[in-house]
Formats: sequence, structure tokens, C-alpha cells
Amino acid sequence: MAGPETDAQFHFTGRMNCVLATCRGIALIVLYI
Repeated sequence: MAGPETDAQFHFTGRMNCVLATCRGIALIVLYI
């Protein structure tokens, strides 16, 4: 379960979540300005 491929996928999905959250925050800021 803790193989290298699952670890890489976990980091990839985590990074995608960060990117999506950042884009969502920027979109909210743009909407409210």
C-alpha cells in the first residue's frame, strides 16, 4: 500500500488539490472585487 507509485499519486493529487484551492481562492477574490 505504501509503494512508490501510490506515494507519487498521493503527492500528485495533493498538489492538484492545492492548485484547485488556489484557483478557487483567486476566483472568489476576483468575484468579490
